[in-house]
Amino acid sequence: LHESNPMHKIIELITSAWEIALPSIVVAFSGGFRSDMDPDIRKKLVTYLFNFCKSVRVWIVTDGMHTGVSRFIGRVFRMDLEPPAEDINIEFQGDVVFFGFSKWDDLKDRELLHGISHSEYSSYYYEKLPTSDDDMPSMLNPFQDVHLLFQTTEPTTIELRNQLLKKLKSCNVVKGRTSIDVDRILLNDTESTGSRSINNRQNRIIPNLTFVIGGDETTLQQVCLAVESEMSVVIIQNTGPIARSLTEIYKELEKRRKSCYYNHDFSDDERSCLKSMLEKDEHGCLLQASDSRNYVERIMSKRYFITILDLDVRDTEYVRIIQALYKPFNGAQCMLIALQTNQLLFLKVVLNREVDPTFDNCRSFVTVEMLKDLHTDNIRKNTRIFKPICSVENNVLPLVGDIVYHLL
Repeated sequence: LHESNPMHKIIELITSAWEIALPSIVVAFSGGFRSDMDPDIRKKLVTYLFNFCKSVRVWIVTDGMHTGVSRFIGRVFRMDLEPPAEDINIEFQGDVVFFGFSKWDDLKDRELLHGISHSEYSSYYYEKLPTSDDDMPSMLNPFQDVHLLFQTTEPTTIELRNQLLKKLKSCNVVKGRTSIDVDRILLNDTESTGSRSINNRQNRIIPNLTFVIGGDETTLQQVCLAVESEMSVVIIQNTGPIARSLTEIYKELEKRRKSCYYNHDFSDDERSCLKSMLEKDEHGCLLQASDSRNYVERIMSKRYFITILDLDVRDTEYVRIIQALYKPFNGAQCMLIALQTNQLLFLKVVLNREVDPTFDNCRSFVTVEMLKDLHTDNIRKNTRIFKPICSVENNVLPLVGDIVYHLL
């Protein structure tokens, strides 16, 4: 692909030409997996990520190379690091599709690829998947399902990845599977191509999370792009120096002033505190580049979108992760997301989510009208979230108590 290809057309390429269904959630990863990570932390991390991602339909986005966190996550879902059978929740059987975002120029094993070249893009596959026990930074990760390789000069692949996440957050794509011509998709720069196309399109809100595992030289930029785009970031404690330093700074600033959705101004007190912390030797890992200090301040000014995940705290229903997913969205949007996942645990969190109260205009989300709408939606869409108690939409209010009972 080329950096100038519109992101909404790349999504249409994925869903229409390659016939890959849209996900309920997109999960991105940042960091360099550390071989010296505490074995207990690693085991908990593997089990947590595996079960959560299998609980719903997920797209996983990495840099696509056979090294670091990309290789680690691939091994968790596709190879030897999969959790033992007793730790896997067999009720969770959601599809997980892996996407790799890489630069074509970074790829050094092109002779192993076979495929067909087109005017605007080339489609390749491995005849035989190469595997290796060692990191190979110049080789594509064989555990990925799809690699998006870009010819790019100005934007980095991290910026292109962020553009994809932003577009999926509120996207408009063609429904279902079609035999649409791929070259026409990429060459056409408009969102829709006539009334027929408009009628065959769907609007979707697809939330995303960026997990920080350990951290590497790209983590600050990736986290900064995410929070400034009002997208959620989850930093996993005790997985490496960068994750640890970001966690400690976040917690210290939260003690001074609780972050909220609408106020991102950095106070003099917060700026002074941040400066003092960055001068400590233990946080030197954050200052490896000339613009690192600026990145850290920008991240912490938008820290409302950050969640710290402590794997030592039991969270079998993934409440903290779902709360993190909901942070950028208002109540009605969260309800729509929950219905799309078709999972009761997502609905539970909607009704008891940790969110800046001003975000929903200081109004309680749990009202009779909203519960009525929820039940009506459930009947109309014939979802599995609740068994339909009544098929007559007009006779809903007497059933509000039953809805609350099933939720709680």
